[in-house]
Parts: sequence; C-alpha cells; structure tokens
Amino acid sequence: MITTQFSSNNKIETPQYFGKLATIEASFVIIISDKKFIADTEISTIILEKSGKIPMIGCFTAGEIVGEELSSNSFVINSIKFKYTC
Repeated sequence: MITTQFSSNNKIETPQYFGKLATIEASFVIIISDKKFIADTEISTIILEKSGKIPMIGCFTAGEIVGEELSSNSFVINSIKFKYTC
C-alpha cells in the first residue's frame, strides 16, 4: 500500500495536488476538512473535475491532524494506492 498525504488552507494549491492523484493512480481518497473549506463551491468543483473516477470519502471536522500538527480552517487529503487487490 502506498499513501500520500496533502494538507493546505490555500485553495489555490488544490488543483495542483489533484492533478498529481492521476499520476499515482490512487485506489481511493479520504478527504477530511473544515466544513467552510470543503463547502466552498470552487474547491468542490476542482475536486470533482480533477479526481476523475477515483472513489472518495470524506467528513467534516473541527481540527485537521497531519503527523503531529493540528490545524483548523484547512483540509487534509489522503490518497491510498493498493499494490495488489483481488
């Protein structure tokens, strides 16, 4: 399994990251976000356009954790690629 994590509170960086998802051929993506951030129609449109057919799940949270860091008003995108599947 190969995982990649991206976190930002800057919506300008969103298209760049989702463009990379296609190159790593993610099996699925988990998005954890502040409600205001993911509810932004510009960001949700970018996510839907750039992710293609990659399955996604997500949820809203009061704080996003990346490693040992806690942030708010941001989003965390975790992409997972399975090496072998049945």
